[in-house]
Amino acid sequence: MNKYHQEILGEIKKHSNKTSNSTWVAKYLRTNHKYYSLSNPVKREIAKVWVKNHKDISILEFESLLNSLYKGES
Repeated sequence: MNKYHQEILGEIKKHSNKTSNSTWVAKYLRTNHKYYSLSNPVKREIAKVWVKNHKDISILEFESLLNSLYKGES
């Protein structure tokens, strides 16, 4: 797992809505990926803060992060 992936996943888990029925939603969406019930404003804020804190990331590192997020368990 990419080091940035772990960082982003930590933020996602911290903000995830534990009260929602995420298993049902994942089945409804027909996905094998874990589903974290996050509102779009929360997703945007996580992304905004992460980008602000990682201005110096290279294109190759960013590509690695995207691949890790897409192929990862969550």
